[in-house]
Amino acid sequence: MSSASGFFLHHGNRLSRLAEILGRELAAADGDWLAPETVLVPQASMRRWLQNSLAERFGIAANLSFRPPAGFLADCLQPWLPYADEDRLLTPDKLQWRLFALLNDRRLLAEAPFAPVRRFLACDQPQTRAWQLASELNQAFEAYQAWRRPWLLAWTRRAPEDDWQGRLWHTASQGMAFRAQAVDAYLRALARGDCPKPPELPGRISVFACQNLSPDALHVLQSFGRWSAVRFFLHNPCEAYWGDVRQPKSAEDLLRMQGDNFLLNQWGAAGRDFTAVLLSEQSVHWAGERGEYLPAEGGGLLQRLQDDLLTRAVPVPRYADAAALRQDDSVQIHDCASPLREVQTLRAQLLGLMQRQPELQWRDIAVMAPDLDRYAPYFPAVFGAQDDGHPALPFALGDRGLFQDAGIAGLFFGLLALGRSRLSGNEGLTLLGHPLVMAHYDLTREDLERLRLWLAESGVRWGLDAGHRAAVDGQAQDAFTWRHALTRLLYGYADDDTLIDGVAPVSLPAGQDQRLLSVLYAFVDTLDGFRRGLSRAADIPRWQSLLQDMLAAFCPDGPREDADIEAFNRLNARIAALGTLAEDAGWRGPVAPDVIEAYLVDEGDAPLGQAWLSGRITVCRMVPMRLIPFKVICLLGMDEGAFPREDPASAVNRLAGPDASRETGDRNRRDEDRFLMLQLLSSCGQHLLLSYIGRDPVTGETRAPSLLVKELLQCIGGYLPKPEDAERALVVRHPIHAHEPCGDARAVRIGKPVSAAAASPVRLFAPLPGEPALETQNGDTVSVDELVRFWQKPMETLARRQGLHLPEHDALLDEREPYGNADGLAKYRLVDALLAHTWDTPQPDIEHLLARLQAEGQLAPGAAGRSRLLSLYAAVREALADLAGQRIETVRWPIDLRLADGVLDGELRQHFRCGLVTLALHRKAPKARDRIDAAIRGLAAAAAGHGLPAFVYTDDLRPAGPPPAAEDAMRRLADLLALYREGRARILCFDPELSLDWAAQYRKTPALTAQRWLEHQWAEQQNSEQGGYDAFGRFLTHGDGFLKAVALAHPQHFHDTALRVHAALFGEDADG
Repeated sequence: MSSASGFFLHHGNRLSRLAEILGRELAAADGDWLAPETVLVPQASMRRWLQNSLAERFGIAANLSFRPPAGFLADCLQPWLPYADEDRLLTPDKLQWRLFALLNDRRLLAEAPFAPVRRFLACDQPQTRAWQLASELNQAFEAYQAWRRPWLLAWTRRAPEDDWQGRLWHTASQGMAFRAQAVDAYLRALARGDCPKPPELPGRISVFACQNLSPDALHVLQSFGRWSAVRFFLHNPCEAYWGDVRQPKSAEDLLRMQGDNFLLNQWGAAGRDFTAVLLSEQSVHWAGERGEYLPAEGGGLLQRLQDDLLTRAVPVPRYADAAALRQDDSVQIHDCASPLREVQTLRAQLLGLMQRQPELQWRDIAVMAPDLDRYAPYFPAVFGAQDDGHPALPFALGDRGLFQDAGIAGLFFGLLALGRSRLSGNEGLTLLGHPLVMAHYDLTREDLERLRLWLAESGVRWGLDAGHRAAVDGQAQDAFTWRHALTRLLYGYADDDTLIDGVAPVSLPAGQDQRLLSVLYAFVDTLDGFRRGLSRAADIPRWQSLLQDMLAAFCPDGPREDADIEAFNRLNARIAALGTLAEDAGWRGPVAPDVIEAYLVDEGDAPLGQAWLSGRITVCRMVPMRLIPFKVICLLGMDEGAFPREDPASAVNRLAGPDASRETGDRNRRDEDRFLMLQLLSSCGQHLLLSYIGRDPVTGETRAPSLLVKELLQCIGGYLPKPEDAERALVVRHPIHAHEPCGDARAVRIGKPVSAAAASPVRLFAPLPGEPALETQNGDTVSVDELVRFWQKPMETLARRQGLHLPEHDALLDEREPYGNADGLAKYRLVDALLAHTWDTPQPDIEHLLARLQAEGQLAPGAAGRSRLLSLYAAVREALADLAGQRIETVRWPIDLRLADGVLDGELRQHFRCGLVTLALHRKAPKARDRIDAAIRGLAAAAAGHGLPAFVYTDDLRPAGPPPAAEDAMRRLADLLALYREGRARILCFDPELSLDWAAQYRKTPALTAQRWLEHQWAEQQNSEQGGYDAFGRFLTHGDGFLKAVALAHPQHFHDTALRVHAALFGEDADG
């Protein structure tokens, strides 16, 4: 690069071409070869891309100093600060604490201008409000430094009488230096003509794609051309002059735009204003300018859009009709029903692209979303999947802050929430299950599961102890707390199940469990100590001590993983800075817990080190200046209102309010998002994929896409004879669920429909992966109880046999206390306890049972629990009275049946003269599992020659079916056993409730098809309370969500299986 001074502007529409020019300039540099070349870049992602591009193009990219413009300008302008001492530099952190201290100064707030501030702070948590207001002001003052420098300078010189913001700034900035002062002093010296060269200014400066600079920063950079060679590389989508583009605000504007490029007018405002500021400075030492514009490569829709942008042309019809446009995949728009379906659809599309274009590499693909947190959890599950021979998609998730870190930072913020947490059983288990906590206590997954079962049995709901519950809701109750649960566990380890001082022990075996109990005590003690410290105000040294203890609690020797080390160091530095910042602000008093948490949360939002361009698919946020030229750019979450974003409403920031006066170069989030979309469209190499949620997954209600998607379709309509056909031609509407067929061939662009797991019956109903010994061999013995359990939960049996351990609903601890009417499971347990207590006792001691159930946490304390138990006891007593005449001494019938497909053995117990009775007193009507239990036991009795009828008793005896002949019972049991063996090795399309309901319905209405009936059932589930559950998450315990999905794809298989099982259970002629 020539060392001649001056400001040289390079502009072009291809960032890769600008990077090549930069590389040539750097390679031709003269002067000091050992001095690093200074390259200013807007973001770390651009730095990484530029490094890679230069290294690939020129073989090496070394001795380059990449810097953000703000830090570079601060170093260069340091001599113009009024104070040279670094301690007197007003950083954002220092300003926030100074503002916080001032907002707690009663004398200052008593002044008349602060009346609105006093009203805002008038609450029961004034410190929290003061911190929130200080944070808002801090952001506003940062914006003023960049875009309204004269305001701050005037407020610094003299405090305004009637402006509370000016008064706060005047007081907070006294004796401190801030960058607006340096910029002002430098520009004034420059205007006078006596400005010396900044001592830190290098001889050559390259400014690459920095297009979000404030006018002040841009003018300072341009002025450096007096002494240095400054080369500014500007990405510009349009070669023609476009400084006169305007967003339409009226019908007249729309008419005027008919002869102009629509997207340039709609999306180009931010770029237009920046270019105007860039070219407006009259004192710049211009060394020249050069444009490098290249037409798009290829003739697809994307390339047509880019070429029309390049020449500021109006789209004209280039496709014969919508069908011709549908064949073009360079621009894709996908209408999906949920974030999960967006990611599933994206995976299918990317695999299809890789098949059709083998030269594509994973690093050529970027996936962006306005709200990345909404999509991040789905990438490991969806992109990490391997099916139908397709590989997992490697990806790097960027823009993730400490909050999203699963390591030490995630644990620290989890502990930090203890001060305001109810500490439910599940919250405590989540902390206990953190990898660092488990390693600290040397716990295995089996240990954690054992502890979960203990806590479920001991009845922990929420609260560490009675004092904690009193602090949360004012009721000092020890029941259902962690301490109460520990007491029950300790008593159970030391004694039998006798009540001790009204506490019911939880029986524990000896041995290994002693260690686990000690671990649980230590863990709860640690949480209790942190909670107490976090729940009250304290001075800064005490806060620092507590926070350091929390950071090291479960990692005393420090972290070992690189990501954990970075997070640990950042949090450590944040905690250490707390004392310095408070001292600088003159704060000496106690600080509320919410303020400390908010201070640390600011650090939690900052991103960790990023894995940009690491050879994998880059997944990141849509933020301004992210215009890296990937070959494939995918934009998720392009929903209405999500993008472009609105500037957040603020009663503080005078640049963001509705009445704010705009100046050329001011930042506007909405305009910046629009220009980002224009830049992405212009820089995308081969394919642009957009997706949005176009329907409500529950109601099916249509949702609109982002305004930018609508405008893109409006522009594309210009390429068709009928512009209104653009949406029909381009938008692919995907089904709500991945298994459902889609009539649009573009929905899946790979050899096999990855997103439709049910598309191949051979695959779906073939044996699942496993050892050859997985199949149960004919002739093996199966017990009656095992056969009953299988048909009550066939999917659970299959999953456990496959070694799958997905989260179950009942894996979560119940956090509801037993007040009011119990739910199904709780009622079942209470009824079961009543039956056990009253079965053979003419005069049962209900008071003793009440005390026991209350001590075990199954009933609410006091009168509420008594009322509930007596109500259930009345129902049980009535049922037993109904059956009293049928009671006989229990008879045990052994079962040993040699069936065609194996041996069925076990034992049947008869308690009633009428036959075998399945008691379901906790239900209003028999469930499928009750009917299955009674039917299988009745079949076993008949096959063994006992001829006992089977019943289900809820509020009356309900026959499960007439006793069949022994030969018929043997045949039906053999069929059930054959299906049982099949269902243990492969998916058997049978759900107890769903399948038996369908079989009964079909016998009543043979004309009804399974497909129509299942669609109705699915719609009902989607509108039910459980409709939002993830179907795969419900797969183990209930199977209904998963099996409804499978059944919808294979209605005939579902139909055949349902009728076969129904006939085996209840006979060919049974109606229900």
